[in-house]
Amino acid sequence: MVFHQGGYCLEELATFKLIIYRSLVDSAKCLILAMEKMGLEPSKPENRGYADNILNYRVIADPYLKLSPSIVDALDSLYCDPITVTCMERLRKFGIEDVAPYFLSQVRRLGADDYTPSKQDILRSKSKNTGISEIRLRMGQLNIR
Repeated sequence: MVFHQGGYCLEELATFKLIIYRSLVDSAKCLILAMEKMGLEPSKPENRGYADNILNYRVIADPYLKLSPSIVDALDSLYCDPITVTCMERLRKFGIEDVAPYFLSQVRRLGADDYTPSKQDILRSKSKNTGISEIRLRMGQLNIR
């Protein structure tokens, strides 16, 4: 077993990569839906088509998945659109997670053919913590958590 990035094996990194890709695409979808809800149109005309492509894009559960160059272009163009700033200021109101600006601003790096999740990417990913669990014990009248 080969370990990378602070002790993660390749299989674990592949899992984080999928989580990160899903978070990236889901964040963009939330951004698009927020724009629609606010009645905002992208400043760049091509982003209207890109928005449709993003809304229809699905991240498949494949450990060898790479984001297509066309979806990377769409995500990057949408993130760089001036109207996006208006939407990003209201992230919490529309349910866009805090990781949205981080992952969307890193889309070119995340979409590179040789992308391997960094420690920062893993920390910001929506994966549930592993190795921490709550145990409840009862000793007579005493409850311990």
